[in-house]
Amino acid sequence: MDWIIVAIVAVVGFALLRWAATSGGSSSRGMSDADRYQQELARRSAASTAAQAQALASRRAAHPAGRTGYSDSSAFRSTPAQGQNATHGQNLPAHGQNAAPQTGGIDPALLLQVQGMLRGGQKIQAIALLRKYTNMGLSEAKNFVDRL
Repeated sequence: MDWIIVAIVAVVGFALLRWAATSGGSSSRGMSDADRYQQELARRSAASTAAQAQALASRRAAHPAGRTGYSDSSAFRSTPAQGQNATHGQNLPAHGQNAAPQTGGIDPALLLQVQGMLRGGQKIQAIALLRKYTNMGLSEAKNFVDRL
């Protein structure tokens, strides 16, 4: 009779262990709900980042400044459109901190090169280039580049 009680206890214990192993864990490759949630967030974030990068690339490609090697001479206007003044509709102050820089005797090609360097994030190199070809002082060249 003792062996029947031992067998019943063993079977009940085995059943409890099996139930605890299957009901407590997740059914998806041993991952917890928190792990699956973190994976889902990472997947959504990666998809969102990729979509944002693609949208940014398409906007840059559509904008004339985002392309190189123009064959179309009408990419930029050299004269104001109808109804615009020479400042393209902006009322810029003639003097003061926000005044447009007076380019005076600066070569237009040099000015375009400096503006391109500024767009590329090379402010210090633009100041150095301006000083080299115009004999401006450091503060004068810096102020000029800041106003561009």
